[in-house]
Amino acid sequence: MNGTIVFAIDVVTPADGNLMRVDGRAYEDVCVGDQVHFDDQIAAVTIVDIITYGHHVPELNRMLTGSLFVRGAIPTREVRGSYLFRSDSP
Repeated sequence: MNGTIVFAIDVVTPADGNLMRVDGRAYEDVCVGDQVHFDDQIAAVTIVDIITYGHHVPELNRMLTGSLFVRGAIPTREVRGSYLFRSDSP
């Protein structure tokens, strides 16, 4: 995947409403509504909610830990050490 690493993944688990919960650390600022890619997947997933330190926030600033709730397919296999990317292409 060509792009900028935006989030380092620790754990992925299914969440309510056909969402996936992605726990980890932001490497770049990420916002609700952003579309990101998991590792080498072509299809983007959309961030629909962010929780950090027990609070829902519209943005997770770089180097903070938190949970992203995304709509789209991310495997629940062993993903520690995987990343979410923002595409560098327009």
